[in-house]
Amino acid sequence: MKPIRSIVKKQSEWVRPTICSIHNEPYDEHWNCKKCIEAEQEYERKYEEEQRLKEEKRCKDISDNPEELLKKIGIGKRHLTCSFDTYKGGDKLKNILMDVVNNPTDVILTGNAGTGKTHLAVSLFREWVRNQTIRTVVESDDYTIRKNALFITVPDLLLKIRGVFNEKSETTELDLVERYARIGYLLLDDLGAEKTTEWSITTLYTIIDRRYRENLITIVTTNLTIDQIGQQISERIASRLSSGKVIKINAPDYRKKRSIGQ
Repeated sequence: MKPIRSIVKKQSEWVRPTICSIHNEPYDEHWNCKKCIEAEQEYERKYEEEQRLKEEKRCKDISDNPEELLKKIGIGKRHLTCSFDTYKGGDKLKNILMDVVNNPTDVILTGNAGTGKTHLAVSLFREWVRNQTIRTVVESDDYTIRKNALFITVPDLLLKIRGVFNEKSETTELDLVERYARIGYLLLDDLGAEKTTEWSITTLYTIIDRRYRENLITIVTTNLTIDQIGQQISERIASRLSSGKVIKINAPDYRKKRSIGQ
């Protein structure tokens, strides 16, 4: 009679299978089934293709309906529908900016109040949304949607940064400066409307200079000329901004004209 230990050992011995139970194919020396590998590769290929088509559709939907992304970028209701088609200041300016659409570069739009500077700047952003230069990206690790562009007035920018000095704020001054310094496309509206202090000049210069050094696109609207920016705000800021395309808008105040016509 055999010892109980030998019987238990024999019953518990596991025999490694040599045939795939799914495809009835022999395993190779690494215990892989060729057809299982092929099926997994085909599944991954189809999944990647589905994801690519979904992303293409998502981008096309944004391109066909740019207002939704423009709103998320920070553009308000008044300027949300601005486009080159609705600008009434002549074709020369539109042609210059359409060249910027195709060849992105820094732009500073200067001119008196009501001449359509913000209208043109938003129209530029609209075209970049339509051709997917400005876009959102779905992060693969946490599926968060990140924008590569922001719109903000200079007074609001400085107000936001001052707001983090509150002890209850979890955001730091550096966090916000980094956010605006690193975003791919930044539209700074109404430079010169802010109260000028040493702190505001230093903060603005830090953001503009970092963007300049990293070749990130900055669009600025202002009632001031480059010389006036140098005299009233900062020569260093004026120098950085003048490295881009400076466009002087000589036009009447359309807001006053609309008011008179009502």
